[in-house]
Amino acid sequence: MIFRLLAGIWIFCLLAWGHQLSIGWREEVQRCVEARDWATAMDIVDREIALAPQDMDIRAWHARIRMWSGKLAEAEREYLEILAVDSRCRTKRS
Repeated sequence: MIFRLLAGIWIFCLLAWGHQLSIGWREEVQRCVEARDWATAMDIVDREIALAPQDMDIRAWHARIRMWSGKLAEAEREYLEILAVDSRCRTKRS
């Protein structure tokens, strides 16, 4: 019984630790955005895209940073790609 309880606590701690790591990149990006450090913000988001290329939330951050940094045409192109992926996913679900 105690072993199961300890194993459960251990698993919970691992999941919580992993969740904190996944949230950390957003905080880093937000700090860079506040400082208008577009290059570092883009590096962080590029790193996350390499880890999870299908994550549209990360891709949306990528597009936002492009927009905020004045790269409007590139941001628009990325937003359109995100919308295209989203519409393909919706079609597959229907």
